[in-house]
Amino acid sequence: MNDKGEIIGVNTFIIKGGDNLGFALPVAALRTALDLYFPYRGSPSARCPNCDFLVLPSNIDSGKYCPSCGTEVKLPEVPVSEYSSGGTARLIEEILKDLGKDIRLSREGTNKWEVTEGSAKIKIAFNTDNYFISGDAYLCRLPQDGKIIKGLYQYLLEENYSLDGLVLSCVGQNIVLSGIVYDLDMTKENGTKMLGALFKKADEYDNILINHFGCIPRLEES
Repeated sequence: MNDKGEIIGVNTFIIKGGDNLGFALPVAALRTALDLYFPYRGSPSARCPNCDFLVLPSNIDSGKYCPSCGTEVKLPEVPVSEYSSGGTARLIEEILKDLGKDIRLSREGTNKWEVTEGSAKIKIAFNTDNYFISGDAYLCRLPQDGKIIKGLYQYLLEENYSLDGLVLSCVGQNIVLSGIVYDLDMTKENGTKMLGALFKKADEYDNILINHFGCIPRLEES
């Protein structure tokens, strides 16, 4: 954003440890792309890499060439049917949907999901080797001021004593709030309770740790 609160770019890449160095797509380029593709939403389309002509199934030459300049263009494939989960994965997705999350945007794989709650990023996974469902909310990073680390650790330990079914820990420089449940023990009711508490507490803790302990906001990594 600029100093007027206007969006001027969308982050696409941030370098880990790069002191907030990142790369953004200018909002003007995004607007141009949206205006170009929106009228043809739902239909596979691609811009010719040579002349920028919008190639569609209705105008592609011989099924693979740009009608404007003749450059070979490959249109994206549209799935015949949407993926449908089953078993434990389906139960997890039903819970996420009930908690207001977009399932299609949340899917990271067959048994992996990623959602955001406020400023916290939460990873959910079903391990088919040991049948545990885990939820890890990546909060902020440890503060650089070593003088307040002791007080921060004391706070995390005290909170762990009172937390029900969740635990705060440090993974590298990240503070993580986690929950875990065995798949045979998980019902829709207790799964909703655990993940709902994880989402709520993750956002709360992120704000507390940043505002009261000087923790560093988490950076998105490519």
